[in-house]
Amino acid sequence: MVPVVVEPPEEKWDCETIISTYSNLYNRPKVIEEPAKPKSIRVSSKTGIPLDVLPNRGLTAKQAERMTRINDSDLPRVSTQPRGREESREERKARKQAIKEERKERRVEKKANKMAFKEEKVRQEKQMLNLRTNVQGLKL
Repeated sequence: MVPVVVEPPEEKWDCETIISTYSNLYNRPKVIEEPAKPKSIRVSSKTGIPLDVLPNRGLTAKQAERMTRINDSDLPRVSTQPRGREESREERKARKQAIKEERKERRVEKKANKMAFKEEKVRQEKQMLNLRTNVQGLKL
């Protein structure tokens, strides 16, 4: 099988046509600029609010206070410190008492967190309920 080569037809230009296109600058086709494409707006799938529109805000006062509280509690704990080989009875007793105190504080902290989360859940449920009742009351 022999491959067939097809050549495109040659364009025929005469000298006058070529000269006239170069000499007639005022009559040349104008290049139309395309309008600038609008930036695509990214929308958050979670909230439906456009992203990168509002400036990033810093921490609120409450969040900053929580961060300092968390950073203060990151001190080395008694339970993570190794015990000495030559530990006397009194040192052992003091170390064990410190561990007990630490665990007691942790239990109190955990209970406070549970209560705070329960209260927040109740608050959010009330807010959603109020929102639903207000929407039902609206007449369109």
